[in-house]
Amino acid sequence: MNENKVTIKNKKIMIHKFSRYLLTLVALLAMTTGAWAQTETLLTTITPDGNGNPVYTVADVATLDKGGADYSSDWAWYKGGQAWLTITPAANVTITKVKFTTNAGDSWEDTEAPFQAKLNGLWVYDDKGNNMDNGEGVTKIEVYGYQNAPAETDPEVTISDDKTSAEFDMPSYDATLEYDIVRNMASNMTVSIGDGQDGYRIRVKKQGESFVPAEMTLQQMMALYTVHDATEQKDLLFYGDGKVCDISIFAVDDQGQPTGQPVAFTALTPGRYVAIATAPDDSPLYAGQTPQSNIFVLYQGYEVTVPAGEYITYYRDEPLMVDKTQQPYAELYTISEVGTETATLSGPYDAMKTLTPMLVFNSSTDAQTILLIPTTEPDLAVTVAPEFKGTLEATQIAASDATTDRYAFNGKQFVWVKTALAVGQYKAWLEIPTGVATARALTLVFGDATAIEMVNGQSSMVNGDWYDLNGRKIAVPNKKGIYILNGRKVVVK
Repeated sequence: MNENKVTIKNKKIMIHKFSRYLLTLVALLAMTTGAWAQTETLLTTITPDGNGNPVYTVADVATLDKGGADYSSDWAWYKGGQAWLTITPAANVTITKVKFTTNAGDSWEDTEAPFQAKLNGLWVYDDKGNNMDNGEGVTKIEVYGYQNAPAETDPEVTISDDKTSAEFDMPSYDATLEYDIVRNMASNMTVSIGDGQDGYRIRVKKQGESFVPAEMTLQQMMALYTVHDATEQKDLLFYGDGKVCDISIFAVDDQGQPTGQPVAFTALTPGRYVAIATAPDDSPLYAGQTPQSNIFVLYQGYEVTVPAGEYITYYRDEPLMVDKTQQPYAELYTISEVGTETATLSGPYDAMKTLTPMLVFNSSTDAQTILLIPTTEPDLAVTVAPEFKGTLEATQIAASDATTDRYAFNGKQFVWVKTALAVGQYKAWLEIPTGVATARALTLVFGDATAIEMVNGQSSMVNGDWYDLNGRKIAVPNKKGIYILNGRKVVVK
């Protein structure tokens, strides 16, 4: 906290937020007793009017009383007459000296109360009103002193709603204002998470009924937040000892604006969020809150539903993996080659590289929701047939034409496209130069000794031992799925 004091003499004071600081008034202290620095000044000058009439109307400074002999009127004093002029200070005035000056230029001072002068003549007149000034007439009276401060009261201070300015009327006496300079968090301060770019991503995973960071601790996730004071060129703590600000997390709407109530770290679920740093209510250093941070995304992965024993196509602009420990039935393949009647599979893989059109296979006997998890780029060599295309946006597969045959996937095989066909985002299909493929549907086969043999029902099975994909010997299967028979993978439909 920066402690500051300033002495103010203006009648009206306005304190505004400067470029760096918000002034928060804490107390108005020590209204100076006495007066304007106790400095003797000329308070007023008393002179007769143009007709020789003494002007006494100075009640705001002093009152003047005439006493003694007066031989003609209230305003004319004759030579030889004796009169006393008494100057009494007003209630809010202290007189330190009175100076009298005659028409001849002579002067004298009275420096002690009571301030009185015996006058031998003040613009002396005869009985007919003719001026008989003999040079002894008092033509000017100067009163010196200072104004007293009235009873001290604290001025009423008006502070704006946003606490960026304050205003109060000052009394006509010195005052000492004590205030704190408090850093306004809305001014040149930022909060960010990760690299500070919109869309920064953090993967989370389900743990019980809540989500937790999948690749770091909660403390490490909190350390991704940075609150920076660009004016002071320093980062602020928002947790632990010495904390100077709080972090609030808000979900954002489609326009990227905060919505709803703050969300606790432990209650975060997959979605889009921003952070806002706020000064604690009792902070002596900071006030207000920062603008919102960059938008960041908490994601679990991409869920796709795959029927039992079938595939779906998928295409994404980031590397993906499946967690085989949690989903042993999930496998990733791609098309490595296209023939006249077949599309050759390569795989299975646990992960697939960025922008690789793939097939996600469910080897179980039940429909499954498979979680595709963004991961680091896998170190593997994957050969993808150039005919295998993918899209990140919903689009259309054009109708096959004289130069290109196009095949859309139906879950089991690629089917020739006669007329333009709508296809969703993140999907893949085949575009093959005319004359390469001749079949109306391309069967999936493996390119090695374990090529898939498509079997339509148990009646077409051959004798031999059957195994599931975990290597366990089983009876002849009567449910859909992939099995091993005579060393070959077999799809039962």
